[in-house]
Parts: sequence; structure tokens; C-alpha cells
Amino acid sequence: MRYRLVPGLLILGACLSPGRAAEPLAEKYLLEGKLADGERALQDRLRNDPRDDQARFGLGVVQFLQTFEHLGQGLYRYGLRTETAVGAAREAPRGGQGGPLLRDLLPQNPQPERVSYQAVRQIVQTWIDDLTRAEATLAPIKDREVKLPLHVGRVKLDLTGKGKPVSAAFLFERQGNPIPKEQVADFVIAFDRGDVCWFRGYCHFLAGWPNFSWRSMAGSCSTAPPTPSLKSRIRPTPSCGKTAPGWTTAPPATPP
Repeated sequence: MRYRLVPGLLILGACLSPGRAAEPLAEKYLLEGKLADGERALQDRLRNDPRDDQARFGLGVVQFLQTFEHLGQGLYRYGLRTETAVGAAREAPRGGQGGPLLRDLLPQNPQPERVSYQAVRQIVQTWIDDLTRAEATLAPIKDREVKLPLHVGRVKLDLTGKGKPVSAAFLFERQGNPIPKEQVADFVIAFDRGDVCWFRGYCHFLAGWPNFSWRSMAGSCSTAPPTPSLKSRIRPTPSCGKTAPGWTTAPPATPP
């Protein structure tokens, strides 16, 4: 899902005019692949000006993308077998390249740590907690004119924790698309108030997926003991703005 989403955004960006707003603070850190630094800088900005909805939007996007960084880093730490995880690349168009393999995103860890049930469970719980945090950051945004222009093709994620981030432009190039790499790097998508709801909706959807998958896996094993639910603190609320469903945070779930 991660790498399939990026090309769609970039194609959309090719059809949009470049954003005219000043470069948002979040972009500096997204383009450098330094999301943790960006999170701290944006939190400082909001402490000084809690009404800065562009900074809040940027912080929510940074936290949303950190979800995927943390997932990749957790899988890399325990040696996910990425060299054969997706199989052969999709057939490439003439003169082009095949679709990206998982190993293009996440190389094989030559010295993984020993994995355990609790370690895997913690990876999934961190996924849920990260999405919950991102949604809670985005929820208070009220400015209907808020804009967050980003060079989507240059955004980088460090999926191994080794300080070697992968850019969206790399994934787009691996798709075998005809748009020149330089043009991909110049794409600007001006995310707006509607996209706040979109990001919140994805936080809700992605945070709910692990409970469904976890229970399905447990249920497929006839000798498996009952599996407690993973803790999700996102619940639906009546609306996001005036046009789309949204979510907010609920009190912590009762421990199993």
C-alpha cells in the first residue's frame, strides 16, 4: 500500500499548478528524511503559536509518515525476508523497469535480532499508537483555508533506521513511468482542508486493520489461545469539518 499510494499522488501533482505559498516548516524535514527532528521543530512552533494550523497540518503529516518509518525499522530490526517477499517484479513496459520489489524499499538485514511474539506484537501496537497520535494532531485543525504545499517526489523515509532514507521519486522511477525524474522532483501538491479529513480517515482505517488481521491469524490456528485485542484509541465522531466523516481520540482502552 505504501509504494502504490505514492505514484498516484505524483500523477495528481503533475496535473496541478505548483503551490504559491511559502515553503512550510514541515517540508524542510520531510525532504531531508529527518522526521523526528521535524516533529520536535513543529511541536515547538505550536507551543509558541497554537493557532498555526499549517504547522499543525505539517506535524500531522510528519507523524503519519513516521508510522511507516517505525514499521519498516521494526521489520528490518528482526530480519524480514525481503529478498523474496514479493517475488519477481511486475513485467515492465518496453524500455522501462518493473514494479518496485519490497527489497527496493527495505533491504535485507544481514544481522537481525531474534524475534519473539511480544516483539511482533509491539511492532503492531506501535503502528496503532503512531496513527492515533497523528489523527489526534490533525483533529483540532479549524482553518478552512489551510494549505500545505509539498514537493511529494522529494519526501524521504528512513525505513531501516540506518540514516539512508528512500525518496518517493525513487519509487516512481521504479514504476517505469515516462515522466522524467527531474519533473517528478518538481511536483508540488498543495494539500488543503479536505486532505486533513483524508489523512484522518486513513489513520482510522489503518489503525483498525491490525485488530482484524491479528484476530484472523489467531482464529486460523485451532490450538491458539484467545488473543487479546490490540489497543486502538480512535473512534468515529459525527463529522470532519462539514463535509466528511472524521475521528477523534477516545479514553484508553481497558487493559485485557
